Amino acid sequence: MPESTARNESAGSANQGKQRGATPLRGRLKSAGSDLATFDEQTRSVVNEYPLLALGGALLGGYVLGRLVSRL
Repeated sequence: MPESTARNESAGSANQGKQRGATPLRGRLKSAGSDLATFDEQTRSVVNEYPLLALGGALLGGYVLGRLVSRL
């Protein structure tokens, strides 16, 4: 019986460690989500202000990406 008690205790401490590790991860995910939202707002603002420049950039980026992928 002491062996099963030791297993239960070690499993319990492992679960506590996972829970403690999850808290910083949640904070990082929330931070990443807010950073992504800010990036989205800024990108939309630039595209609305300079639509032709954004279109040209997208076309140039697509061309370069296509050239790189075709060489693989």
